[in-house]
Order: sequence, then C-alpha cells, then structure tokens
Amino acid sequence: MDLSTDKEAWNAPSQDRIEQTIRGLKKNEFAILGSAEQVFIQTMSLEGGYLLEKRDGGPDHHFEAIPKDGRSRVKTKPPWWVFWEKPNSIHYFTSDEIIEAFNGYLEGDPDPTFATWNQIWI
Repeated sequence: MDLSTDKEAWNAPSQDRIEQTIRGLKKNEFAILGSAEQVFIQTMSLEGGYLLEKRDGGPDHHFEAIPKDGRSRVKTKPPWWVFWEKPNSIHYFTSDEIIEAFNGYLEGDPDPTFATWNQIWI
C-alpha cells in the first residue's frame, strides 16, 4: 500500500503515519491510500470537514461515502470566478472518521463502520 498527498508519498505507511498525514491536511489538500493505480481510498480536507471516496478498478467503480447516522448533505458553492460550475452536494466526515476508514482500508477492510458506499460517475 502507498499513501500520498500532493506533497509527499510513503510506501507501506503505518497507522501513525496515516493519522499524522490526515491531521496535517490543510483546506483543499488530499490524501490517497492505494494498492494499485485504480484501487484506492481518498479524502480531501474542506472547510467543513473531509470528503471520503474509494475506487475499485476504474471510473465505473468509483464510490462516495454516505454516513449511516443520517447526516444531511451539504451544498458547496464553487468560487465566484468559476461561475460555470454547479454547486456540489457532499457529505462531510471528521478527521477521526477518515483516520478510521484509512486504517481499516490498510488492514484489508474497505468498508468503514460509520458509512456505506454509493456509486458515483466521474
């Protein structure tokens, strides 16, 4: 498994490295934990929390995490200078949830206890 951000990459990361990486993400930064080019779990830090997605082998196998606790989606607006983009409707997760999901994925469990997966088309 490899862990990467836009700044660094680690081969065979530890759970401590995953936690440090997730907690160190700044707004609009991402982290990806994967075993192959099209097999990974990823997150992005946003102002309200973190996104969580996974891919199991290509764009037709891309999923977003949906919280099991009934949290509603949040609409995010693109910056004013990107007026042609539509608002996104997303779910936010906490850093602790993302760390749990990444550590589970590292240990071979791709399904976090707090979320289900919903296929999305990219």
